[in-house]
Amino acid sequence: VRPTRRILRKVIIQNEPSRPQTTELISSIAPPSQSSGEGAEDAFREWLKTELDDAPGSKEYPEVFASAINAVINWRRRFNGNPALWRRLFKPDKVVKELIETAPVIAAVSDLVGAPEYIEEGKEFTIVDLCAGKGFLSMFLSEMLPSERVTRLILVDKAWPRCGSPIETLPHHMNWEHIYGNHTGQHGEVTEYIKDWPIMLVTSKQDLKKGSTRRALKKVIFDKTEGPILILGVHLCGTLSLRAVEMFNDHANVKFLALKPCCLPGIVHVKQEKVFELGRHKFEAAEVCSSGKFRGKKWDGPPRWHLESKFEAWAGHLTQGISPDETEAGLVKSNEQVAVQVNGGFQNRFIFAERPDPTPELWSTIALLGKSEKKVPLKPKRGRTMPGI
Repeated sequence: VRPTRRILRKVIIQNEPSRPQTTELISSIAPPSQSSGEGAEDAFREWLKTELDDAPGSKEYPEVFASAINAVINWRRRFNGNPALWRRLFKPDKVVKELIETAPVIAAVSDLVGAPEYIEEGKEFTIVDLCAGKGFLSMFLSEMLPSERVTRLILVDKAWPRCGSPIETLPHHMNWEHIYGNHTGQHGEVTEYIKDWPIMLVTSKQDLKKGSTRRALKKVIFDKTEGPILILGVHLCGTLSLRAVEMFNDHANVKFLALKPCCLPGIVHVKQEKVFELGRHKFEAAEVCSSGKFRGKKWDGPPRWHLESKFEAWAGHLTQGISPDETEAGLVKSNEQVAVQVNGGFQNRFIFAERPDPTPELWSTIALLGKSEKKVPLKPKRGRTMPGI
């Protein structure tokens, strides 16, 4: 392992002109290469463990972080012999940041899927990962969750190629080789990545801001899926968080929602004098909308820390909007603060909702995060598809 230039990372990109920048050191040593030589995997494991030892959340979610190390090791093994794919996929700062910000969701999903009552009942879940990007959250879950409890993980993002497109993607598409590609080894053996993931990953090209897309999702996912559905939305920007809540409200077979909102809705909604309607809850756009946006990695707008009170209001309204019917019978929801962003980052709200028959294991974990909007009494309770949608 050779020392190289320092790799620097901000835990949360701030770029605020009126607030000093704080940059954290990831490592002064590059990650070990992808070679399969003697000791290479152990060196990589030790390097990754060192990187995560002091990461935000590592003390609160030790099992998640330990499992994540094993997950990344499995990725490394899967793509051994395909160095171009590995270099494109494994950006240390990106993977560490994704783990930090998804750890509370991974913990919640693990508690739910692994609950004894569902194992006894033989329930199988479908997980829908909204605005998934390359799919790091689903990639972690594929390695961590019991494969007999989850039928597939659906990675929804508008940047994917359309179903049936060639494996080789166009420049404006997100590369999906790590899901649908394959690799031929030295002795002619072929590894098809889609068959090598413990739980199948499936991409779905969808623009959630379009009404036609939401109707299409109803037809191809919500109406056709047997068993309970879990909706996960991490880093959902602006009004995309509204769409996630609407999906939970509108489809009775969606058992669980985990939502981490990101940036606020744009100021255009204020100019239109918009009143947002979410479930049976209404609120004015002026309470939550903001001007400014990122241009590349640079924030162009008012100092972002000025927006913290609006972000808190936004998370509160989203939680109130989780109201699928008049009675809300069997519904439990909470709006929790988990410090995954540090050094001035304030987007630390995680919203959870479950229906019906709340899972004790899940809500006992969530209860430790902070003061929930509503708690439940914790009483003990006794084939593959074609790629793309």
